[in-house]
Amino acid sequence: MTSTTQGFEQMGWMMQEELARTTQRTAFAAYNYAVRTQEVNIRSAQGLIQAWIDGLRLQTELSEEMRNLFETADEQADTFQRFFGQWGFPFAGTSLDPFSFWREGMRLMGTTTREATGNGG
Repeated sequence: MTSTTQGFEQMGWMMQEELARTTQRTAFAAYNYAVRTQEVNIRSAQGLIQAWIDGLRLQTELSEEMRNLFETADEQADTFQRFFGQWGFPFAGTSLDPFSFWREGMRLMGTTTREATGNGG
């Protein structure tokens, strides 16, 4: 009877050890899954944020290029105005001036671009 009792005790210890190992492996697998999932989420968030920053940077560069384009066009319009103004261009300085709307639009675009890029003037 003692050998049977010892056998049952031995089997009980073995079962407890196997249960402990299985529980430990399960806990490790769950922990490993949680860590890897968090790493994937962090990398995804970093990628999204970087794409957003890159998009804003490109948009700012494009706005700056447009501002430069409008400044050049404004200079050309002023030159055109001065050139024709010396002969008394009949619409100069009036609401019928075909370049007044264009100049005002370019001025507003430049102001908006400077404010958006943080140059402030």
